[in-house]
Amino acid sequence: MMSKFKAATAAAAITAAAFVAQGASAASFYVDNVVGTWTNVQPGSATNLNNVSGDPATLSWGNPAAGATGQSQYIFNANSPSGPWAEGALIDFGQFTHNNQPITGTSITSADLEFAFQVDDVAPITASSPLAGLTLSFTHNETPNVGGGNCCNDEVTATISSGGGSFTLGSLVYTFSVLGFSQDGGSSFVSSFSTVEGQPNTANLYGKYSVAPVPLPAAAWMLIAGLGGLGVMARRRKAG
Repeated sequence: MMSKFKAATAAAAITAAAFVAQGASAASFYVDNVVGTWTNVQPGSATNLNNVSGDPATLSWGNPAAGATGQSQYIFNANSPSGPWAEGALIDFGQFTHNNQPITGTSITSADLEFAFQVDDVAPITASSPLAGLTLSFTHNETPNVGGGNCCNDEVTATISSGGGSFTLGSLVYTFSVLGFSQDGGSSFVSSFSTVEGQPNTANLYGKYSVAPVPLPAAAWMLIAGLGGLGVMARRRKAG
């Protein structure tokens, strides 16, 4: 009888372990259809917007001054990071560029980048896959173009104003966090940077996901508790 009990206990333990493993597996996911849209530009005068689907999201402003090659611009060129991505992996969502040109007239002081993407735990991503996103609020300091060296650098700062958070794929809860902008391939991150006059200044936007602990199903807890009770009963019988 003891050998049968051990076999039954082992089988039940495997079943309980399967419940646990089910909650801990399939933590990889896929990302696609990354889109950026410039909104809430302040002030809105003397600006041009291109938020056409499939094009880099472009915000242009100012009147080109002597020596400029065009207007100053913010550009977000979205990536298609695909996947599968493991928990904690660095994901490059796209490149932000500030084309810092000498301008006259009105400069922007702030603008929002509405940043959205689809995720799923299976490929390919479809129209029914969950949509995630957030809003990055940029503040812009347009400096006077006087002096030498890098005295005329503009200052750009980005903060998360809304969005992100957590959502569920299958039986797992994913939490998205923005790490910031990187100019060294993800080794370090910043939320603000100084942009040199008369040239494009680029940085890539990185984020990552963490997977929240998934509560063990109630049936599995009952099963584990039952195994403990069976063990106590077996020891009592043996002692008797």
